[in-house]
Amino acid sequence: MLRSNQYFQFFIKLTIGFILLFLVLYRIDLNNVILVLINFRLTDFLLATILYFLAHIINAYKLGFILKGRSIIELIRYTFVSLFYNSILPGQIIGDAVKSYRLIKSKEDTAPVIVSVIMDKLISLLALMVFTCSGYLISRDIFPISFLISSFVLLITIIAVFLLPVFIPGLSKIINNRFIHFINFWMASIANWPDLILCFLTGCVFQVISISVVASLGVALGIELSFVSWVVVVGTLSLVLLLPVTIAGIGVREGGLVVLLSYLNILSDVSIALSFSLLGYTLLGALIGFIADIHLRRV
Repeated sequence: MLRSNQYFQFFIKLTIGFILLFLVLYRIDLNNVILVLINFRLTDFLLATILYFLAHIINAYKLGFILKGRSIIELIRYTFVSLFYNSILPGQIIGDAVKSYRLIKSKEDTAPVIVSVIMDKLISLLALMVFTCSGYLISRDIFPISFLISSFVLLITIIAVFLLPVFIPGLSKIINNRFIHFINFWMASIANWPDLILCFLTGCVFQVISISVVASLGVALGIELSFVSWVVVVGTLSLVLLLPVTIAGIGVREGGLVVLLSYLNILSDVSIALSFSLLGYTLLGALIGFIADIHLRRV
């Protein structure tokens, strides 16, 4: 349940999102956006929808390599629950915190669950950044060099955070005693590198399918880009959406796509049409997560 201050933050973020959306849409003819959207065929939505669900099933399966003893059905349920909370709360991190909390069973050691979910998120980001950096290297003549530098800095940061306990053996001695158990479990998880490699490879598959969802929608809207270009666009947009600025990425998604696709000579109204399509899938995932969350609360 949201408390009063959380409701206030929710409406502030929602207001910011709609202001950003208004600024993006102010100089765009919405009639053109509607004309682009009505040209969608059912088969276009069908392919994107199949890929969308497949991506999240694979994402749930990925967590199973680190968090043992959980059924794939349970992991899929909580994956969609996290999508729901990612949509109603700013940023895309809080949903993972909720997933950690819900996956902890009564009288169960919390360290394996929390560490596993955090590592799973970092590995997903690592796979995303590997793809994004590679895409920027290939497309360095199209996008600003600052985008490439920022991507590499973020990639190095993710790796540093992931391996921090290894490089600082005395870390457990200088932090609060309550976190020593988490650090020890983190180091034990890093030592289990075969499962981490499988998790990373599965994360790569997840990213490829997620990018394919956007690419298939783009093709349906008449956006003809190479897969490498889609890697850069989707990778950068995904990172921008991590910022806790608005609810469900409203305004940020639209502005981000307009800017990124402008480097590829895509018209703003087409970019907005793609953004609205992606928002639809975001809301679809949130709806399924909401239903799953209600069901799990009643069980």
